[in-house]
Amino acid sequence: MRKSEDLEIEQENSGKEGIYISLSDLDLQGKKKGAKAKGNTDKKGIYINLCDLDLGRRKKDAKAKVAQKAQYQLIRILVAILFLILVVFIGVVFTFYKNITDELSSLRETGSSHPLCAMNWRYYNLSCYYKSCKEIQWNSAKEECEKKSAHLVVINGEDEMEFLCRFAEEQSLWVGLKKERPEGWKWVDGTSHNTTKFWLEGEPNNYNGKEEDCVHLRYGKGLNDIPCDTTYPYICEKKLP
Repeated sequence: MRKSEDLEIEQENSGKEGIYISLSDLDLQGKKKGAKAKGNTDKKGIYINLCDLDLGRRKKDAKAKVAQKAQYQLIRILVAILFLILVVFIGVVFTFYKNITDELSSLRETGSSHPLCAMNWRYYNLSCYYKSCKEIQWNSAKEECEKKSAHLVVINGEDEMEFLCRFAEEQSLWVGLKKERPEGWKWVDGTSHNTTKFWLEGEPNNYNGKEEDCVHLRYGKGLNDIPCDTTYPYICEKKLP
């Protein structure tokens, strides 16, 4: 009779959500007796929902999944932020390096202004250089530079020669080199220049038998001898202390 009652209860609860078992089937006699003592004399037995027993665990699992998902999302955001910071940092370093490189290149090629150089003078390698616009004879150019507490430019090396060629911007300009007899070619600072260094090909040559005793930087390419009464602009040089 008891089994038929239990079967009837199971059929009645078959349409409800959840899985039910009879405590009588689990042989939980103590709980039955307790229930009867309280007046719960249910002949059909006492039933519990297994889904309810598992509800706490499922809630904990759901919370853990939500927390894990939030943690992964936070990690992704932090990685993205760090990546952006890295990209910005690399961009700043690259820009700074490029600016410094361009500035140094510009200094090597054209010189720059300098607080110790007067206005319209160009700084290069511890010297200030002035390029005139006025075309005058060599001796007059020498005097003009001396009035500026300078001298016609003396070329001391290949680096300075390269700078002056760029500085000339394809102009022809007097430099401080002149033929002194019988010594030969001398710079205005007294140093000799009895070599082929810096001369254009075939120079010096006293073209057409003329006395070409003065020198200019021709078209910003190399040295050329020419008569001293020719008129050209000039380059002055002033050594910094």
